[in-house]
Amino acid sequence: MPRLLRHPATPCAALRSIDATATLDARGQLTLAYAIEGDIAALRIPTGRKGERRDELWRTTCCEAFLADPMTPGYLELNFAPAGSWAAYEFEAYRRGMRPLEVPRAPRIVCRVTDARLTLEATLALPARLRAPLQVALTAVIEERSGTLSYWALRHSEGGPDFHSPLGFALRLE
Repeated sequence: MPRLLRHPATPCAALRSIDATATLDARGQLTLAYAIEGDIAALRIPTGRKGERRDELWRTTCCEAFLADPMTPGYLELNFAPAGSWAAYEFEAYRRGMRPLEVPRAPRIVCRVTDARLTLEATLALPARLRAPLQVALTAVIEERSGTLSYWALRHSEGGPDFHSPLGFALRLE
């Protein structure tokens, strides 16, 4: 599993590591898996109803993925909260033209929590127009009980955390 890197400007005392991976099958089913290790009790884990579509999940602990067809300027943003809430958006170009992504059905989200590990797996059917190859940015926002936010990604751009930056699309799905 690739390891996510914490943005250097955003401290996080509670975690040791976050690993994440993405797979895409021939039917267009995307599976994202995250393994978060550390003092899980020190994290703020949002509540919500499983299967509920909710905006602004990124304001607290959530796992995210950004997907782009390398031949177009648009991309998708997917957010998954440990409680089972989710969000999906599409953008026409970098941070422009955001609208809800229509999906055939709500994603399946499974989360397991122990004292030292939180795992989240989300499976989502992608729209038929989105097929491999895809460029992917795997990311996570972590909120500690103190309110401190940290931002984790496969690759960060210069400056502050920016998960939308094309530089973060570091994984290729065939």
